[in-house]
This record gives sequence, structure tokens and C-alpha cells, in this order.
Amino acid sequence: MIQTVKLAKLRLSPINVRTAPEKELAIEPMAADIEARGVLQNLLVTPARPRGTFEVFDGGRRLRGLLLLAERGTIDPEVFDVPVLVLKDSDAALSETSLAANFHQLKL
Repeated sequence: MIQTVKLAKLRLSPINVRTAPEKELAIEPMAADIEARGVLQNLLVTPARPRGTFEVFDGGRRLRGLLLLAERGTIDPEVFDVPVLVLKDSDAALSETSLAANFHQLKL
């Protein structure tokens, strides 16, 4: 079930399968699109410590775009709601889920 989590409660997971260098991720256009349209696709997260925080294992570009908007003061990370799907499993299973979500995307 999709729910929302405050941006301040999210951080990038080390098991995120996208490993491209930051400069190749096109975060600036992603941030601009999020600012214009909002978050169009939920992030996949897993519970983390401390309690009430979550690691993003799929949706790292969207997270970085949101963090850029927060850094600029466009959004407040303490109140901005991010749509997420919370999954609990082993790191290997979550990493496989992230890989599957990315593998099936087709370039336009």
C-alpha cells in the first residue's frame, strides 16, 4: 500500500542498484520536473534506524531531486510528503527488487 513519509525521514540506501556517478544522474532536470509536477512515481523504501526513518532502495534520483529542492528552500523536508511503498525483506531481496524495477524500464 502506498503511503507518505516526510522527506526528512528518508535517506539513500547503500543497496540501491543505480551506481552511476552523480554528474550523470541529471538531478537538476529531475528536480525541475518534481517542482513543476510533483512526485509522479512512488519511491521504494525499507524501514531503517532510528525508528521512523527509511532507506530509499529504488527512486534515488527522485530522492536526490527532492533533496536539491529542499537545499534550495523550495520545499521544507520536515513537512513535504513523499509517496512511498514500504517493503521489508533481506538486503539481497530488496536489491533484486530494485534491479527488477529498473530493468523493465524502456527508453522513450
